[in-house]
Amino acid sequence: MTAPLRYLCLSDLHLGGSHSLLTSREGNATPKASEVLTALCECMRSLVSRCGHEERRPTLILAGDLLELALASDEYSAIVFQQFMEVVMAPGEEIFDQIWFLPGNHDHHLWEAAREAQYASFLEEYEGQEIPHPRFMTRMFYDHQEHAAISPLLTALLRRARRAAASASLASSAVSAALTASPSANSAAAKPDESSIPVIYPNLAVRKDDRFVLFSHGHYIESAYQLLTNLNTILFGAPAPPSISALEEGNFAWIDFFWSVLGRAGDPGERVQYVYDRLRSPENRKDLIHAVSTNLALLIKNRTRFDSLEDRMQHQVVEMILTQIANWGSTIGRQTYYGGKGPAEAHNQGLEEYLSAYVLPQLADECAIFAEKDARETPAETTFVFGHTHHPFVRSAQPVKGHNTPVAVFNTGGWIHETKELQQQIGASLVVVDEDLNVAAIELYREVSSLASDYPRVAEASDADEPHEHSALWHSLKGALSQDADVWRDLTSRIATRLTASGE
Repeated sequence: MTAPLRYLCLSDLHLGGSHSLLTSREGNATPKASEVLTALCECMRSLVSRCGHEERRPTLILAGDLLELALASDEYSAIVFQQFMEVVMAPGEEIFDQIWFLPGNHDHHLWEAAREAQYASFLEEYEGQEIPHPRFMTRMFYDHQEHAAISPLLTALLRRARRAAASASLASSAVSAALTASPSANSAAAKPDESSIPVIYPNLAVRKDDRFVLFSHGHYIESAYQLLTNLNTILFGAPAPPSISALEEGNFAWIDFFWSVLGRAGDPGERVQYVYDRLRSPENRKDLIHAVSTNLALLIKNRTRFDSLEDRMQHQVVEMILTQIANWGSTIGRQTYYGGKGPAEAHNQGLEEYLSAYVLPQLADECAIFAEKDARETPAETTFVFGHTHHPFVRSAQPVKGHNTPVAVFNTGGWIHETKELQQQIGASLVVVDEDLNVAAIELYREVSSLASDYPRVAEASDADEPHEHSALWHSLKGALSQDADVWRDLTSRIATRLTASGE
């Protein structure tokens, strides 16, 4: 019999984004939680009911790109997140005991806000002492935090959600009063509890004996997010950052600017989103080039007074030139973004380098510090869970340089559908971890025409080597999906409807 569920992990929800399957946004209407998000919440409730502990709810780990802060305004993302919390954390009906948040690149600014609040709290508590250098990371283990980093925005939204849910359900005055009396999300005295959302960045670890499960958003597996430290090495011969803290300190401003604050740039930010949307597929790219070339031709016409025939010829020449530039730029841009490699090769190499250079050394250092012994030997079993790529997969043996035992890897995928065409590598999984730290993934969807008949399905890291010897956790999850098949079928049906609609 399997142990009860302890952690559920999702990533890349991109709440508030126009391409997020979990956000409903019709025309100029205010966005809201989509029917897909509502169905996903019911699936998680069903799963916890079937496989959870009778007395203790699991923890939900949101592993980055929770909010879309690059391509949507703050309030859009906030509205959808609050509605999400109203369902999963309603007083008396909570699915989870707590929410843990690991920022990604699209919501990196939430880490900056939490980090600065944490720094201010530290300075206030230790007034009179020398001001230390700011920290650019947290401890990996939740119970190792000396000064918890709490997200002011997410905590405020969680508390609003709980008050709204309590009011909607005519909760007792005692519950309402307790929620009203909760400490301010901005308070330095705020402590992590079910009414606050702590931030762990960039890596989280949980442990039982010699078994470890590590979580991260995963943006640092791509060279684009290490741009400033890479340039420092190329131009000035500086060594590579020696630690995850140094890596973050060297690149945080770049990540924050380009991927996490453009959504608040008003009208220019909306134009950036328009261009970004059009560059995602060849068909839309043609539309963008046509619009730009038309405007350029008109600009030149106003200056030169060409006649009508010359205007048309001029427009065609400009469009041809822009098309060629766009084709070159797309090829060169992708090569630059992925370090001169294809996406799959770049991700595999980046994953191995990130694990070997930053994640596992941080794990060893922290274990050695807090266990008061040398814990640098290879753990008996390590699993790494990350997102970012939007390509869900399970790998039983990821090689890691300097690590004797291969690492099992789970990718949570993502909830973004950006093109009219279906891309079968795109999809999302719900990663589940039981109290013995066994790990499995419920793959919820892929962008395939056979979605309704093939999904959801359960995968574990042993599938590749022992496809006929599934774990007790695998069987438990399969049983839960079978017992509440209608709930899970409703989710896949709503996803299929959304994918079909976006392709029309």
